[in-house]
Amino acid sequence: MKSLFRFSTSAILSSLLACSASVAADQMQAQPTPMPTPVTLGGPDYCFEVSFKAMALQAFANNLDYGAEAIPFDYGTTSPVLSPDWVIPRIAPEFHFGFDVGIAGMFHKTNSALMLNWERFHTPKDSNSFAVSDPTFMFGPFFEIGPDASFYKAGKGTVRFQFDEVNLDYGTFVDLGSRLHTNLFAGVSFSRIVEKRHTTFTGTDTGGSPVERTISVPAKFTGAGPQLGVDFTYKIVNGFQFVGNSRASLYVGKFLNNTTFTTTSNDLAALAEPSPNVQTTSVINKMGVVPGFEGSLGLAYEALFKKNYMFKFEAGYQAQIYINAIRSVDMGSEVALGSLSSIATQATGVYARSFERVVSDFGLAGPYVKIDFGF
Repeated sequence: MKSLFRFSTSAILSSLLACSASVAADQMQAQPTPMPTPVTLGGPDYCFEVSFKAMALQAFANNLDYGAEAIPFDYGTTSPVLSPDWVIPRIAPEFHFGFDVGIAGMFHKTNSALMLNWERFHTPKDSNSFAVSDPTFMFGPFFEIGPDASFYKAGKGTVRFQFDEVNLDYGTFVDLGSRLHTNLFAGVSFSRIVEKRHTTFTGTDTGGSPVERTISVPAKFTGAGPQLGVDFTYKIVNGFQFVGNSRASLYVGKFLNNTTFTTTSNDLAALAEPSPNVQTTSVINKMGVVPGFEGSLGLAYEALFKKNYMFKFEAGYQAQIYINAIRSVDMGSEVALGSLSSIATQATGVYARSFERVVSDFGLAGPYVKIDFGF
């Protein structure tokens, strides 16, 4: 009896083990090891591609604050009040039109392309006007705020930007699976950045005569250097795509800057001096390095005709920045006019006590639409 029981128990355990092994084998066969995403060299079937991009961009820089209003301000005291406040107006550039045109040639044997494009963005004047909030207050440039300052009551700041960039790149097409297509490229980039700031301050002196001062500060950078980047296209469905671009550049070039101060006042005639009084600050040209970064994201629709012809419409948003690309030497503070006995407190010109170097980034951002033709 005991032998029969032992035999039955062994048979049951053997059956369970055999069943478990069979189930495990079936599960292993039902879950095959996933294949890795293939990485291959690819490329379009057409030979040439031309593109046009229309952009609505807003320029930005760090140096667009142009004056200060002192609150309160009392001409009857010889020293500042204990707790003055200041209001700092700023020029806010609007969105303006820019464009980018490009051409590319494909090399099918090497799955690569040679690409050339030119981006241009030139703005009209953007401006901001300011007037004191109380007739007893004063408004003026940063270096001339205080009880001995000139009698300015209003001001206006304007700025214009000019930007041109030319890129020559060589890229290789790399496909990550059947949906993600990339173009890894490297090349050279040329960039020209110009900022022209102009401010005007107006008012009347103690005798009721008009006084006016203008300050013009043009700054320019021209440079060239290497760059790296990637374009990508992710196929969504039925010709619709998610597209993007990213690139980094390193420019070596020359900075140019000078400042012109122009003062108009009847007091100049009393001193037998010509009016307006024009003074300049000339800065020796300087070489430097400017890093640049650019990126864009968008949606596109692509249509292929007879395999060798392509039309693509794309819309998205882009941004680009050039680090420390705008540099100038501005007046930091002015000699107290009371110490110049020959001109007393007359608004006849600028009299520097110190200068300061002003460094600003330059950037562009805004939406775009783009059309591509391949043939």
